Amino acid sequence: MISALIREFRKNNYEEIEVNNHNSAIFYQVKDEGIYIVSLFECVNNNDQSEKTLEYYNNRMSQMKWSFINQGYRNIKVLHVIISEDISEAREFIKDSDTYWIVNASTNQLVIFENQKPVFLDARESIERVLGLEDDTYDLKSKGNRVPKLIAYISPIAITCSILLINIIIFLIMDLSFDWSIYNAFVEQGGISYDTIVKDHQFYRFLTHMFIHADMDHLFGNMIVLFFIGSQVEKRLGKYRYLILYFIGGFVAAITSLGYNRIQDSSTLSIGASGAIFAVVGAMVAIVIFNKREFEEIGIRQLLFFVVISIINGMNAQGIDNAAHVGGLLAGLILGQVLYFGATNKKKGGKYES
Repeated sequence: MISALIREFRKNNYEEIEVNNHNSAIFYQVKDEGIYIVSLFECVNNNDQSEKTLEYYNNRMSQMKWSFINQGYRNIKVLHVIISEDISEAREFIKDSDTYWIVNASTNQLVIFENQKPVFLDARESIERVLGLEDDTYDLKSKGNRVPKLIAYISPIAITCSILLINIIIFLIMDLSFDWSIYNAFVEQGGISYDTIVKDHQFYRFLTHMFIHADMDHLFGNMIVLFFIGSQVEKRLGKYRYLILYFIGGFVAAITSLGYNRIQDSSTLSIGASGAIFAVVGAMVAIVIFNKREFEEIGIRQLLFFVVISIINGMNAQGIDNAAHVGGLLAGLILGQVLYFGATNKKKGGKYES
């Protein structure tokens, strides 16, 4: 990870200070009559080695600051970028610094805490470019073969984009066929109801109903929420945990809907991805509530407002499966925190789950 970041900063008009250690690097820029320093430090599983590296790193940083002061610079700003698989460990290394970011190597995300100085925008863009690329893709780029920006953008949210694309393709097949028999076949054979599950044992419908939508408004409303919120959740959970969240959340939403319809003695077919999407929204709410220091850029008020308005609108409209929405939301609140905890905490031996 640190080698990729070093290559990126070298390409972006940063001067490099010699550091005789492969776990750290120091760069600087002179602008606005001030010095802007970006230091990179990678924590390793061996605590003794990390502490020795940190001691050398701090000494080198102190020498460099005094060198700039002796040259007449008074406006010196420092950003510490700590690369680690353990956020709490990383914060211990730079607890005396007021400006620091953490690159969570286990989830491939950049963590920026509250009250950080917004003066390192170009550094943030450089780091996010690296985090948005797979290792082999980045190597190709560093050799001069420019990778399209679209690939770099999509890579961290590949599952969200794939789910979105599948939903759109299925809807286009249904809608553009201009044949109501095809449309009805998708709905009748893919939708889910109490009778189709309990009496007919057609369990495949737990999956298929999440990819069928009634009309363009239904599809657009679900996909726009999936893209904007799902992409944020996928970046934080990782692809595999995000898949677990989406499909288990959709399953719980369907079970809730079936139970409610049974109480209401209804045999209505339910279709749509909204149950799974509400699970994604619930996960985002859980992550923000329990880890708000790390995600202050995401407004909890806006999220809660969206949830409340969506449920109220559903109660005032016909054909909305509010039971699925509530079931998905509750599943997401629980799964989101559990899966996020799993994505950011070490296993025994200092290793992480993939």
